[in-house]
Amino acid sequence: MFRNVFLIGLTLGLNFGTPAEKCGFADAVLAYQQGVRFTRPENDTSALSPSGHFQMHYDISGSDAPDQTDLDLNGVPDYIDEVGVIADSTRHVLLDVMGYDPEPPDSDGVYDIFVANRGPGAYGLTTLDGANGSSYLEIDNDFSEGYYIPGINTMRLTVAHEFFHAVQLGYETTIAFNRFFFEMSSTWIEDVIVPDGDDYLYWINDYFTDPDQNIDDTDGYSIALFGHYLVKMVEQVNDESNSTIVREIWEDFRDTGHNALTSMKTVLSGNYSSSLAEAWVDFNSRNLFNGINEAFYYYPDQAYIAPLTTYETPLTGHTSFDLDVNSISLRLKSFRLYSATANEAVLEVTSQPDDFVGRIVVVGSSETTDNIYTASGLLTSAAIQVDDAIHFLYAHATQTEAVSVDVTPYFTPLPPHDLVATVRNDEVSVSWLPSPGPGDELYYYIFRDGINLGSTFDTLFVDSTITADTVYAYFVRAVNEVGTSAPSDTLVVTTWPAEDDVRQNSILVVFPNPLDLNHHANFGLVVDSRKNYAHPRIELINVLGQRILTFPVGPLFQGRQLVNSTTLGVNRIASGVYFVRLKYSGSESKTRKILILN
Repeated sequence: MFRNVFLIGLTLGLNFGTPAEKCGFADAVLAYQQGVRFTRPENDTSALSPSGHFQMHYDISGSDAPDQTDLDLNGVPDYIDEVGVIADSTRHVLLDVMGYDPEPPDSDGVYDIFVANRGPGAYGLTTLDGANGSSYLEIDNDFSEGYYIPGINTMRLTVAHEFFHAVQLGYETTIAFNRFFFEMSSTWIEDVIVPDGDDYLYWINDYFTDPDQNIDDTDGYSIALFGHYLVKMVEQVNDESNSTIVREIWEDFRDTGHNALTSMKTVLSGNYSSSLAEAWVDFNSRNLFNGINEAFYYYPDQAYIAPLTTYETPLTGHTSFDLDVNSISLRLKSFRLYSATANEAVLEVTSQPDDFVGRIVVVGSSETTDNIYTASGLLTSAAIQVDDAIHFLYAHATQTEAVSVDVTPYFTPLPPHDLVATVRNDEVSVSWLPSPGPGDELYYYIFRDGINLGSTFDTLFVDSTITADTVYAYFVRAVNEVGTSAPSDTLVVTTWPAEDDVRQNSILVVFPNPLDLNHHANFGLVVDSRKNYAHPRIELINVLGQRILTFPVGPLFQGRQLVNSTTLGVNRIASGVYFVRLKYSGSESKTRKILILN
């Protein structure tokens, strides 16, 4: 099952080379806390942002100089102008719209941004250089080489990412064990402020290829989508610039002395009646549909990335497994349903003990069976199909414990096949070849135009509730002790007209055709008769127009009817093309061609 189209993330980034560094913030802060003291760079000149809050330092010549193009003739390179604009915009969104506290101030009250050639793929760096949390920011001078998406938007999202680090230093400077949250929230905010940047999608490998790792062991960049999930699904806010949930975590982190994981748990349980485990399991469940089914998305960018990496084993019958679950990571077990004798199954899952957090995710071979089920002590799913992927995702809200899982697929039968209909004046007989199972005592539902007409243990059903000259569509489902099969192929039948509606004599069908005399000694006709005839006869004529045989038939009555011939003399008929004609008293029908084999 490969329903997703070509997607970025996981592999596509390799085509661009690997950027040298997304962000060196954590290492810079740790170095400062270990006694390293940084010296701010020196540049030729500087310019203020439109608000006057940011001062951009840059060179006007040499390898560190940005492009000196100045289309607005204000004496400042356009690139530097753009840096100031996005810096002002980022600070406005964070402080004035989202309610974050301002970054710890410099002695001069102006925040410094240093622009230089940082080398291929080196985005930016926020460096702590004051005991009060004051910092400065460094960014590349053109973002032209070694980036997944080179250009001005990558500059903008880097400024947003790095300046949020500066704001974070007003809440907490403890990087050890919390690095993931600093980077997760900065990478999330860059996409909020520069939504068409999308660089963050190329950094998901660390987690999406290894979803069993602890949340705080991730690099943070790779789980930026979890920020979007928290806003959209937990806080249920559409405009993320109006969200507060990430800020609430930062505030708890600052006010309680907790680590970031504990603050996430506290905010989710105390403010949103949820848990980190619940959010994490559901987040990952939905990431199994990335690029596959938007009905399960929490954020539109899921359309552009591949699903979580999973390794599926065949599920052919009962299986059991144990998972050691906890509150800070996901336990994931994946299968693919397989059967050589069935198309569908009903899945029964028993899990003990039953105080875990879990999802059972079916990613179908088509969208019809895609679903996310909440795992409980006992779960019986709706029908799933052979070749569907089945993923078990488990965690625990508060503790570490072992969960035992038993899985049993109960297979429904394969559908019957080769439906054949025989039409009479007042009935339609539908027959079929039986389903091969599985099941000990199969029976069948017969449907006409989607309505269940009844059931039978036989492979024949006679429908006597028909209307003349009407088109009907029949299909059959096999049933065993588990459930029903998929429908058989549909057979479309037109019933015979009412007697009064037949206005001419005609042979409609000759059957079987070809007629193999080694297997069948007679043939039949479906004929229309415009009135009653007492002594009609069938004539067999060769290609020369010679009458070879004549068969008397019983009386014909007005309307459509079935006529069977008498037995042909096997030795008298040579292989070849012949014509069948129905002779009435005083008239005859048109001929119908028949191929006879002998």
